Amino acid sequence: MSTPPEIPEIPEIFVRPLSEQELAQFTTELNSEAGQAFIRSYHKSAMLSAAQELVYTLATAHPVAITDLVMACIDIWLEKLEPMHEAFNKNFAQRWKSIPDILCRTLLQQAVEALNAHRSDLSDFTPEIEEMARDWVETLPLQQSQSPSTEGRQLCLSSFRNFDRQAEAIENLKMRAVDYLENWTHLLLQIYSLGVLRNADVYSLLASNWEYFLPRLPNILEALTLLEGYEHLLLPENKEQLTALLIAQQQKINNAANF
Repeated sequence: MSTPPEIPEIPEIFVRPLSEQELAQFTTELNSEAGQAFIRSYHKSAMLSAAQELVYTLATAHPVAITDLVMACIDIWLEKLEPMHEAFNKNFAQRWKSIPDILCRTLLQQAVEALNAHRSDLSDFTPEIEEMARDWVETLPLQQSQSPSTEGRQLCLSSFRNFDRQAEAIENLKMRAVDYLENWTHLLLQIYSLGVLRNADVYSLLASNWEYFLPRLPNILEALTLLEGYEHLLLPENKEQLTALLIAQQQKINNAANF
């Protein structure tokens, strides 16, 4: 008769209530700056997962085109930007809504450059992220399979707005305005990478190393406000033209200062 496996000892913390001193110490650590940052990060991650489920449901349960998902995500992304600075006004929003592909490609290119700058530090993507990316590529509608429509875009946008309103009504949710913006940035790149480009590897690598892209976001947003009329220069194939323009602009500034 074989010997039954030994039952591992249950950690004491699970069978013994915390003492008043231990509870006070735990509460102090939880209320510390580091503790609150941890809670905020956890809540942000949980809300991103919930938003991903919403997008997946819209793609599978409703006949919406991938273009509708992308445009609605851009709409909500621009709405999150507007209160942050006067430069993100209605004209700014309309300008970028009219060239969604340039916006998405610019954000994705900056994300790829951020990953390349930290190539030696990148983490391999987890099986969970890889599986989700594969499921999205297989499930999201193809560009040509469903025609975009005003109704489809409005359905997606109203769903996104309702999701954020419900999130903002959750008591003690430790999320700030910038957290919502960063989550919708993630979702925009996820929808574009997996639904338009159908590239699971790029998204999986980005999602697993998101922390290397986020520090670039403020500078990217500033560039989006400054290059009015020259938006196409943000694309990687136009990098030389952008450099030439910036040099010319700097020369004008120098000439004016010396006059």
